[in-house]
Amino acid sequence: MLRSRFAPAPRFVVRAALPVALLALAACTPLTTWPPVDGAVGLDHPAIPPVPELMVKAIEEIERRSDPTGATSIVFNLPEGTTAGVYATVRRRLPEGARPMLPGDEGVTATVIHVDEVRVRGTRADVDLIHRRGEDGVPALTTVSLQQRIPGGWRVSDVRTWYVTRAEPRATFPVPEPTEVVGADGADSDRTASVEDGGDGE
Repeated sequence: MLRSRFAPAPRFVVRAALPVALLALAACTPLTTWPPVDGAVGLDHPAIPPVPELMVKAIEEIERRSDPTGATSIVFNLPEGTTAGVYATVRRRLPEGARPMLPGDEGVTATVIHVDEVRVRGTRADVDLIHRRGEDGVPALTTVSLQQRIPGGWRVSDVRTWYVTRAEPRATFPVPEPTEVVGADGADSDRTASVEDGGDGE
């Protein structure tokens, strides 16, 4: 029997060709970053996928390496300009007890994990984080690389720690100013939105 020259390719050929096609697609995709940097396409908003997911996975990887037992709660700090809504999204996806770094935590909480920058190109991404190295407590820069798998989503593919000293960033969580409200008895009172509220959306 003659086979049609348009017969579908064997399944193993399709599987072998898929990674090559994904690499070619990634090579043609511009680099996008949060926060925006020169020479790259800056994202308009940190809520744009997959930025929140990448930040969560990178923070979890650093925490897993620095505290395998999970005995301490995660304290995290996101890049300048990140909204309260995105902070709330990240907090919800992290283990219970995680919270944003707040003013006053500087130099006190040694376990703060700072997200410095997120870079995405197609199916590959890098997240730079600043955290204290366990052996000497010096703030160091670590790059967590991730790859998007189909299926499977984003997974950590590599972790590199650069032995350079980095200054710890200040807290960037946008703590809302107290607002004056009138109580049921007509008396004024101050109310401040909590970290749990996450502001008015992402």
